[in-house]
Amino acid sequence: MSSASALSTQILMATADYKKGFADVNAILQSMASEYGGEETDCDIFGDRKTAQKHVAEFRKKIMAASSINVTGSAVLDKSLTTLHTVSIQVPTPGSLNEEGEYVIHTSNATSLMADTLKNASIPKKTVDTHEWTASLCKKMNVLPSGSTSKKRGRANSDDEIQMEEADKSKALKCTLTSNFFVNPMKNKLCGHVVDKSGVAQMMKAKKEQSCPLGVSCAKGKKQKCSWDLYEEDEEMRLKVESYRRREKKREEKRRREDDDDAIDVDEEEGGEGGEEDVEVL
Repeated sequence: MSSASALSTQILMATADYKKGFADVNAILQSMASEYGGEETDCDIFGDRKTAQKHVAEFRKKIMAASSINVTGSAVLDKSLTTLHTVSIQVPTPGSLNEEGEYVIHTSNATSLMADTLKNASIPKKTVDTHEWTASLCKKMNVLPSGSTSKKRGRANSDDEIQMEEADKSKALKCTLTSNFFVNPMKNKLCGHVVDKSGVAQMMKAKKEQSCPLGVSCAKGKKQKCSWDLYEEDEEMRLKVESYRRREKKREEKRRREDDDDAIDVDEEEGGEGGEEDVEVL
């Protein structure tokens, strides 16, 4: 086997590690977008809402730019791996005798194949803009792939609508079986649905012919008996829950400060009125 072919085989064996690197970066960007890229901005940090909106807009653009680089890198990796696979199956012998009895050295075109791949490694912008990672970020931050604010938002910032959105988010972050927020979220490899680790244990204990918490409503999960092998840790869901809890804590602290300020204002008003009545006229 040629050195190029041997090297390509080694790289292919480490494919999972390479891909995991891009997936990990995406998970971090998704978490940051959920926590800091939304409409709820703590104005206390920046002083006023206008300044806050300016910084958040800049933050969104940087997140989208970083994601574009990450998605492009992942796509280039996939393209290169395809070429490497082609190289790995080429196993030329060092040489052989031709019909005239002359010894001919065989060469591999692995080098030229890789050179052509890297030379034409550019990924169309449309591929990046329509990638699932890009779409997820756009939805979380309500932006276009360029990072600019989407015009589809309309007037969805009323208190009632925000509360409804938060209720939907809260429901999506809870386990169907335990009805609690995910602690150790596990994703079903067959259908992609998520259940908490304790929920998986419940399904295994029940010994039902289903591996998905949605039961008969899941076409893929209902046909397979539940086992730990069918599940994997869902890091993205775990980060979403942590992000949601942090945002809720900040909102609660902000509400508490506002309530305290209102109470102080009321005390000052009542104290002022009482002070005038208690003045003794000599």
